[in-house]
Amino acid sequence: QLKGVDCESAVTHALEAGYRLVDTASIYKNEEAVGAAVRRWEAEHPEGKRIWLESKCSSYEMGFDHARAAFEATLQRLGKDVLDLYIIHWPAVAKKAHGSPEHRLARRETWRALESLYREGRVRAIGVSNFTASHLSQLIEDGIEVMP
Repeated sequence: QLKGVDCESAVTHALEAGYRLVDTASIYKNEEAVGAAVRRWEAEHPEGKRIWLESKCSSYEMGFDHARAAFEATLQRLGKDVLDLYIIHWPAVAKKAHGSPEHRLARRETWRALESLYREGRVRAIGVSNFTASHLSQLIEDGIEVMP
């Protein structure tokens, strides 16, 4: 989890090498550095291939209101108006017992927040990370509108 100038340098070198997908997450605490490198690259290469930028909603940011606020903070740190992909990073709420029913509710409410951001055009795609088939089945059972 690189931060600061080391992160900016690594992202810049990756873009120079041809990478066009840049992945970060709020929990990595490097969105500012990633955003700075991407914005600088885009300014220096206006005719270049578009960079796909993605970030993740952490297990500390789950729930409808928390996820929306986390997304806004991510956009601000990245210096972007729209994000290419925003995903739920982990299928459980931080610091809750493994079997807690709060996890399912948090997944559903967080997904609802991502769906709303998608419908509003704030993010081009939404998804999940580290989910099992059971977690996905529960989301579907809970009546999601946009499939991950």
